[in-house]
Amino acid sequence: MPPKGRGARRSPRQRQNKNKKSGIPAGSAANAANAAAPTTTTTTAAAAAAPPTAAAAPTAAALPRPNSNNGEVSVVWFRRDLRTDDNPALNAAVAAGRPILPIFIWEPEEQGQFQPGRGSRWWLNRSLARLEDDLKAIGARLAYLRGTTALRALRSLFARVDVKELFFNNLYDAVSLARDCSVKETLNNEGVTVTTFNADLLYEPWEVLGSGGEPFHTFEAFWSRMQCLSYAPRRPESAPARIALPSSDVFDALREVACTRDELALLTEDEDRCTESLSARWRPGGHGARRIFESFCRHALESFSWERAKVDIASTSQLSPHMHYGEISVRRIYYAVKDLEYAAARNETRGVTALSEEAEPPAPYDEMDDASTLAVRRRRVHEDARRTGCRLGDDTPAGMANMPRTPAGAGSHHTAGKPAREVEGPHGEYLRCLGLREWSRYLSFFYPFTHQRSLLSQLRAVPWNYDQNLFHRWKTGATGYPLVDAAMRQLWSTGWLHNRMRMVVASFLVKHLLLPWQWGLRHFWESQLDADL
Repeated sequence: MPPKGRGARRSPRQRQNKNKKSGIPAGSAANAANAAAPTTTTTTAAAAAAPPTAAAAPTAAALPRPNSNNGEVSVVWFRRDLRTDDNPALNAAVAAGRPILPIFIWEPEEQGQFQPGRGSRWWLNRSLARLEDDLKAIGARLAYLRGTTALRALRSLFARVDVKELFFNNLYDAVSLARDCSVKETLNNEGVTVTTFNADLLYEPWEVLGSGGEPFHTFEAFWSRMQCLSYAPRRPESAPARIALPSSDVFDALREVACTRDELALLTEDEDRCTESLSARWRPGGHGARRIFESFCRHALESFSWERAKVDIASTSQLSPHMHYGEISVRRIYYAVKDLEYAAARNETRGVTALSEEAEPPAPYDEMDDASTLAVRRRRVHEDARRTGCRLGDDTPAGMANMPRTPAGAGSHHTAGKPAREVEGPHGEYLRCLGLREWSRYLSFFYPFTHQRSLLSQLRAVPWNYDQNLFHRWKTGATGYPLVDAAMRQLWSTGWLHNRMRMVVASFLVKHLLLPWQWGLRHFWESQLDADL
C-alpha cells in the first residue's frame, strides 16, 4: 500500500470503504447535503452541486503547525451571518471553552461570475463595521483575511496560529457548497475539527422532503409539508455575554496574514461616490435590522394581508438586505411574529417582544401618517369591504374586489370572491413570505443549475432577441413605459424593489422585449442589495 500523503491515491475499494464508514451512499443526494450538514466527519462529495465556475481547491500538503507557543484557539468564520445574536457557530465556539478568534475572509475570485455586485459590496462594507462594534461589545476583535480562495486563506492562518476547531454556519448555493465541502475535507484531514450549523433557515433543505424522500418541485407542496413537520424550528439564542480573547502572541502572529477592512478594498472610489444615495436610504447592521422590523410590526403588519401588494406605500418589511447578510435571525423574526399572532388571537394588546427597546421608526416609515391617521384609513378600508361584501386579500385581482360573498348554501363552499389561496391573516401571510425565502434556498440546494438554465426544459430553447440597445433602455429606465421605468430607476438609486415590481420588470424584459433572462440576472446582481443565488 502506498504511503498516505501528497500524491497518494486510494483504490476504488478503499474509497468505497471510506464512504461506508461515513454513512454516505455513493452517488446519493446525501453527498451534496454533507457539505452543509452539522458534522465533523470527512466527505468527498458535493461536487455534483458545484457549477463549472466553482472548482474545488486542490488538496495540499499537510498543514504545518505553528512553532510559537501561542495557545490553542477556536476560529469562528463569519460569512453571511454578520450578527452576534442567535449565531449558532459563535455560541458553539463559546461553549467549547477556548479563546475565540472571529474572522472574515474576502475571496471574490472564488465566487467566479457571481462575485458580489456594487450594491451588495456597499452593504457588506457597512455591515462589517457594525459587526466590529457588536463583537467589541462582548470582548472580541474581528480579523480580516484576503485570499484567492477561502481554503488558502484559512491554511495560511492555521500555519501561524494553533487552531483546534473551526466553526461556521451553512450556506446553500452551489458555489458555497463546493467550497465548504473542500474546506471540510482538507482541514479534517489536517487535524482541524470543522463544525457547521444552520443559522440561515428555519429547516435544513434535507428535512423537508416528500414521502419517498424526494425533493419537492412546487412551492405549495413544499410549504404544506414544512407546516406539517412534527417539530418546530429551533428557538433563537441570545448573544454571548462575553468572549475570551486569544493571547497577544496570537495577534502578533496574525499580523503576517491579516489586513484591515479598508485594505480589502470592497469598493473603488468611483463606486463609493455612486452609492451616496444608499447611505441616505439604508442603515446596515443588526441594530438597523431590529429597528426596521419593529417599526414594520407596529405600523404595517396588521394590514399586511391586503396592502402587501401595494407599491406606493411602505407595505412590506424591506428586511431582505438585512437578511441577505444575516444581520437578523430568521428564527428571531419567526417567533416574534408567532408571539404577535398568539397575542392577537387572545385579543391582547402587546408590544413587539424579543426586540430592541430603543428602536424608532426607520426611513421607510418616517414619512407615514401618524398612528391615528393610519387607524382611520384602515377602518375605512374594512368598512368599504363590509359594505361591498368582498373578501380582502393580496391575491384578489382588480375586478374581484366588488364581487359579493356567496350566500350560505350557494355552492362551492363560499369560494366566490376569495383569493386563489385561503388567507390566514397578516401574521400567516408574513410567515408565508419567509417560506418563499426558504423555498429559494431549497431550489438552490437541490437544483443548483437553475442560475444557468431554466428548471423547465421547454423554456431552454426560446428564440431570444439579442438587442443591446433595448437592454440598455430597459436597465436605465428609458423604455417609455412609466411603471417599468420608475421601477428600474428606483432599483439603481436604492438597490431595492418591491417584489411585485421585480416581477413586472422581469416579465417585461423576458416576455415583452424577448431579451435573455441571463442579461437581467446580471443587471439585478450588480444593482440589488439583496442579490441571492
